[in-house]
Amino acid sequence: MKGRIRFTCCKILIIYAVTLSWVAAANGPACTPIVLPARIAVQYVIDGDTVVLANGAKLRLIGIDTPELGHHVKPDQPWARAAKDYLNALLSEHQSELSIVYDNEHWDKYHRILGHLFLQDGTNIHALLLSRGLALPLTVPPNLAFLDCYRLNAEQAIAARSGIWSQTQYQPRPVTAFTGNERGYHVVRGEVTRIGNSSSSVWLNLGSILAIRVVRSDLRYFANLDIAKLAGQVIEVRGMVYQRNRQLRLRIRHATDIRVLKVTQGTRQK
Repeated sequence: MKGRIRFTCCKILIIYAVTLSWVAAANGPACTPIVLPARIAVQYVIDGDTVVLANGAKLRLIGIDTPELGHHVKPDQPWARAAKDYLNALLSEHQSELSIVYDNEHWDKYHRILGHLFLQDGTNIHALLLSRGLALPLTVPPNLAFLDCYRLNAEQAIAARSGIWSQTQYQPRPVTAFTGNERGYHVVRGEVTRIGNSSSSVWLNLGSILAIRVVRSDLRYFANLDIAKLAGQVIEVRGMVYQRNRQLRLRIRHATDIRVLKVTQGTRQK
């Protein structure tokens, strides 16, 4: 029936499979707002990170990214269906007990509402998806509410290799193993062999195959990291790999998406 979320008893059982530790994490101090706004209702679930509200507006769950469902002849990405089914079951059980907490931006370029979705008991739904390995952390300034919550829940899933993190693509890879055909989300490790500057960005080159881009307007989100001193150091970065000008690139927007693993000899910098 249109306007209601369709679900089966099997899907509802997914809710009760959530461990107490996951629920505790999703209700932790870093994950719960001080005050929950008025209740809202969800009409149906599009995928693991997008729903349609009762008024017809689309809500994009921010701070996370779930695998894409297939379209036409394109197959589902691994764990895409599991993420949708889990969210569908959870929202079906709590249909009229949901609240949206807004961040600094309320809308995206696709005219979707941006927000964080909660149960009325304060449970952070994004944290639940992350802790089960059904979503990737997606840091997009200036929307940084619950950043620590999402990072901690993602790290828990990564350590356990739960869900998405059991896939080879999401395991850390040395940049020397890249072929140039990589696309999509990757966790990359390598030595910063050069730091370059352009009018719009700072560039960290991991050899000749991959360039990490930090747009200058995002540098304020790296206040505790001295990017100029990263040359010669081995780092790990995570994010979406794409190709531009015959080179693989990866843009990072916040210091949580990069970590220094060790300092090496032979620092090189332009």
